[in-house]
Amino acid sequence: MARVLVLKAGSGAANNLIRSLKAGNASLDIAGCHEDPFVLKKSGAHRNFVVAASPRAFVRDLQRIVKRERIDLVIPTSDSDVMRIALIARELTCRTFIPHRSVIERCQDKYRLTTFLRRRGIPAPVTYRVSRLDGLDRLFARFGPRQRLWCRIREGTGSYGAIPVRTPAQVRSWIEYWEDMRGVPPGSFTLSEYLPGRDFCVQSLWKNGTPVLTKMAQRVSYIDNGSPSGVSSTPALAKTAYDPQVAQICTEAIAALGAWHAEGRLNGPHSLFFDPTKPAEELYDLDTDPHEIKNVVDDPKYAQAKAEMQALLKKYPGKPLAAN
Repeated sequence: MARVLVLKAGSGAANNLIRSLKAGNASLDIAGCHEDPFVLKKSGAHRNFVVAASPRAFVRDLQRIVKRERIDLVIPTSDSDVMRIALIARELTCRTFIPHRSVIERCQDKYRLTTFLRRRGIPAPVTYRVSRLDGLDRLFARFGPRQRLWCRIREGTGSYGAIPVRTPAQVRSWIEYWEDMRGVPPGSFTLSEYLPGRDFCVQSLWKNGTPVLTKMAQRVSYIDNGSPSGVSSTPALAKTAYDPQVAQICTEAIAALGAWHAEGRLNGPHSLFFDPTKPAEELYDLDTDPHEIKNVVDDPKYAQAKAEMQALLKKYPGKPLAAN
């Protein structure tokens, strides 16, 4: 029986995920955890645990749950938890399916991400960093005549700190408010194209650098979270959709890492992901290498474990998979 641990259990996103996991595989053993015991009361997991909010105590509690409940996979459900798990992944004795920290940092910074994509010829909105408020007039002029632009904080979800603007004065007032009243550091905002049209969410599953499954939904309306933009990453209503051009752009964006591999600019885990072939034999120490990055099958230190597993394979041979 596979055991998973869902973070932020009791929140809307986590509960949706838990319901989907139960519907997809009723045999899954699902545990949940959250820092807030009152939110956790709403969790749909089979078992729930309160974890500490402080970073060090959170790691301690998470390690304890993973070990005691024999968790196979930890699933974060928020941007902040994705980064927290990425930072401690090697300290956990289970899988996380979290990409490298550098990839997460790039994707969670909207300025870095759009710059990365545009430099590789992938369509993305023209975006500039607002480094100085006294340079807003010049920054506006770089966009040319437009009805609206997006002013938003570089990081965060749910249109955090986002507002459509028409004039430099609106941008200046908006940023001054966030810096003065909300404590947002200077240089945290960007100004970018306001793109009209349909809004899609695309998720894809990849294997060896090739997409094998893509799911696309069009956001029709948004949950009112009080944002002056009226737009959020969380839809109130969405419908399954498919647009070949959107799918192609998303595929090219993810495949940009593949180009780095071909140019020899990737190493370590990133490079292994794109290897066209797999070794004939693989052996991993999940205690020290939970992401199965270092193949120790030829390491003398693991000779006894290798022999024991080879004997088990001979004793209990599995059936070969039928070719599709």
